[in-house]
Amino acid sequence: MIQRVQFEQWVPVPLDRVFQFFSDPTNLPRLMPPELSAEIVSIERAPASGEGGRGGASAAAGVGTEITLSVRLLPPLPLWTPWVARIVEFEPGRHFTDVQVKGPFRHWRHRHAFESARRADAHGTFVRDDVEYDLGFGVLGDATARWWVAGRLRHTFEERQRRLEELLHRP
Repeated sequence: MIQRVQFEQWVPVPLDRVFQFFSDPTNLPRLMPPELSAEIVSIERAPASGEGGRGGASAAAGVGTEITLSVRLLPPLPLWTPWVARIVEFEPGRHFTDVQVKGPFRHWRHRHAFESARRADAHGTFVRDDVEYDLGFGVLGDATARWWVAGRLRHTFEERQRRLEELLHRP
């Protein structure tokens, strides 16, 4: 059964800077919890239509881009798995969506959405993540998703939220 989780965060950083950061797949390991030891194996980049134009090529991953990561799913066990994601939607400055092509889930769809917003006299950006996933394996997979995977996902996004502002302010 498909599980759904949502996460939201406001950061006091302009929308264009936040979107640029997230749409560059080389930043992905920097957002993941250190214990996952996430590393990029390869990026087969497709250009992002509507991006760029400000002094050179954009680092944004457009529709069709495939990112292969090596991820340690069960720390501290020394077991890594490849995770291949493909960008299937991309609207500059608004959202993009990736789906799993190969990896630990039977189904994975992650929509990253961004919205410029004020909060207490400060301009910033809402970052919203909508994740759909399914482990497969029927009732056993559903129980594992609720009992263990949901907590791991929550931890992963909490770690990202904790580090995001600091990462966005680095050059």
